Amino acid sequence: MENYDYQPPQYDDLSGAASASGDISSPELQKGQTLATISMVLGIVGLAIMLITVFYGAFISVIAGVSGLICAIMSKSSGYVGATRTAGLIMAIINIALGTLISIACVSCLAMGMGYGL
Repeated sequence: MENYDYQPPQYDDLSGAASASGDISSPELQKGQTLATISMVLGIVGLAIMLITVFYGAFISVIAGVSGLICAIMSKSSGYVGATRTAGLIMAIINIALGTLISIACVSCLAMGMGYGL
């Protein structure tokens, strides 16, 4: 038959006590974590665009790399130390280096072609 005597379990209300004592910290962003995330996203987008479109992507990659580098430096100066900032910094440097090399190579190839009348 049916059991109508069921009562839900009773839980203690710890929300006021925990927040007053400071035992449980709320998941807050650390200062500079947003800039580190932006730096990493710019690094990923720059590398992806450079791999998809070589010539124009190299110029966009340099712009994304410089922007990511600025965000990573600002994140570090605000005191954030984490893997996200490090990954963003490394990808920004790779974007700047590879984007610059590919841009120079493409421009020099175009200049050589123009010298031959192509």
